[in-house]
Amino acid sequence: MGRRVSPGGVGDGPAAVPQPPAEPDGNFASGPSLGTGHRPDCPLHLLSRFPFSFHMPMSSVRHSTPLVLLVTALLLGGCSSLSNTEKGAIIGTGAGAAGGAAVGKAAGGTAEGAIIGAAVGGAAGALIGSRMDTKAEELDEELDNADVERVGEGIKVTFDSGILFDFDSSTLRAEARQNLTEFAESMQGFEDTKILVVGHTDAQGSEEYNQKLSDRRAESATRHLVDRGVDPSRLTSVGRGETEPVASNETEEGRQQNRRVEVAIYANEEYRERVQAQTEGSGGR
Repeated sequence: MGRRVSPGGVGDGPAAVPQPPAEPDGNFASGPSLGTGHRPDCPLHLLSRFPFSFHMPMSSVRHSTPLVLLVTALLLGGCSSLSNTEKGAIIGTGAGAAGGAAVGKAAGGTAEGAIIGAAVGGAAGALIGSRMDTKAEELDEELDNADVERVGEGIKVTFDSGILFDFDSSTLRAEARQNLTEFAESMQGFEDTKILVVGHTDAQGSEEYNQKLSDRRAESATRHLVDRGVDPSRLTSVGRGETEPVASNETEEGRQQNRRVEVAIYANEEYRERVQAQTEGSGGR
């Protein structure tokens, strides 16, 4: 269905001419545990070897949190026995709400940055992550020509720009409109979330041209979502131009992968506060 679709389409800018929540799971009664003795495949016990604390002063969080998240994410990569919900809860606990916001701001409007910036961690993060698990499965079934990924306490959906747009164009193709309409319909039943639409290009043409093209493409996709009933107050669009490649720009295959639109879905502030109050009121159970 929607997972790991091989990208298609042609280039971007011209090369020659510049251009109500579920009840908390009892497994998280005390928040996520870093003890992994019962999971021999998981190297999280190595965190104790690193010179930082998961409870650090606010004066240090701006500089220390990226290291915490990087090391934690690398170690979680080897934890095949952990679910996405558990991984998100652990990352959220390591970052904390303030740390997540700092990293999200530093990420400058990326899909992953928006999701990390909205992380709350602990039992509340696990509860949000569980709901995101369910929605990600639904989107994976509903969307063609899109890659659906669970990231932390959110979801990232990647649409291939070769499917969405013609060469050097920000006008949505008919197939793209159908895909985005299905996405919009699904989001109308998921009102407690914010949605960030991020446009990307390959490195053909000038950097300035590609930045503007990515802006227009993100705006075009966002307008279509609004036209199909998504509340505009939930939506933000941003172009990243050629600055965030996911593959080499030296090959056509790599350039095709870099031409994409990413959508980040994450809990809004009201929902995060409501879930935190719920879990705190029940003692984290």
